[in-house]
Amino acid sequence: MRVLDPSGSMAGNDGSGSTRIAAARKAVGTVADALPDGYPTGLRVCGADKAKGCDDTRLVQPVTALDRAGLKRAVAGVEPKGDTPIGLSLRRAAGGLPGPAHGSMGKRTSLLISDGGDTCQAPPPCKVAAQLAASGVDLHIDAIGFQVAGAARTRLECLAKAGNGR
Repeated sequence: MRVLDPSGSMAGNDGSGSTRIAAARKAVGTVADALPDGYPTGLRVCGADKAKGCDDTRLVQPVTALDRAGLKRAVAGVEPKGDTPIGLSLRRAAGGLPGPAHGSMGKRTSLLISDGGDTCQAPPPCKVAAQLAASGVDLHIDAIGFQVAGAARTRLECLAKAGNGR
């Protein structure tokens, strides 16, 4: 499950003359292109629908067989707008992951693509990642950060470490 942060701060400069959201779109495309055909993939966004609101998280595509073009179109259709409820989005993303097939325990991954700024702080993203990682399923939470430094970098590193990810 990809969790994309197209909140207001993602309209900022990415350091190369473009925007963070443009870099995030490219990153999603690169990840999608690297996945094998049919790989189970979904997309959730946070901060895309309201100018303000710590409940602003939406499932864009449920986990199904990879549709590269559809995933890229979905990401292209979101614009930076509001707040950033990362903790809530991670929790809901985990709830949208399929159970193990045929009773097997299979690795599941949530990939957060963000500039690291959680404007909501409730629930705390690092704590949510730790709870999800300890829930008894093989869940890993990875993070891709754009223009992250200081506290934002620390938050993403905490989230990835607590979530058994990178």
